Amino acid sequence: MSSASAPGKIVLWGEYAVLAGAPAAVMAVNSRVSVSARPSPAGLWHFSSYGFQGEPSAVSAEHLPKGTNSTFFQVILDHWQMPSLAHCSTPLRITTDSSDFYYRHHKLGLGSSAAVCTATYRLLCQITGRRQSLPEVLAIHKKWQGGKGSGLDVASVWHGGLIHFQQGQATPAIMPPGLHWQVIWSGTSAKTT
Repeated sequence: MSSASAPGKIVLWGEYAVLAGAPAAVMAVNSRVSVSARPSPAGLWHFSSYGFQGEPSAVSAEHLPKGTNSTFFQVILDHWQMPSLAHCSTPLRITTDSSDFYYRHHKLGLGSSAAVCTATYRLLCQITGRRQSLPEVLAIHKKWQGGKGSGLDVASVWHGGLIHFQQGQATPAIMPPGLHWQVIWSGTSAKTT
């Protein structure tokens, strides 16, 4: 069995201003997405998810997956110009668990798409023997978002810890001593747009 994971994130400041070149501070949190792969004895690729509610799906190796719980597999393999799952591996059973990013079926806004994209990318790199690259996963996530976004969410889950992010560049940061923080969820989800 192979697996990969990525943490969630919270933006401490600069969440929207970063789109105009302003600095932002982003911190990884302990909530994690995990993506695991184990052999599929049925000869089909199977995709299922927890947290994000998508219908389990199965697809033959001659195709790319089309289900909502296999979106990043499709986007990544398309980016790599792999026309089918057969170019990736023998059939696998893929399980994505993003349940840490939900509370009573409501998204908490912890960067689930960035974490799922990054964990899926890391797993596919393991499976295919490819070298992992932050610029590549940034490009993949940005393509999935229709060319929008600053990349701070993917950079945060890639690096972990606390980072300073500005104009596409992430640098490690240190929390000032004596500074305490607490995340509060309002109980209402909002779309980023």
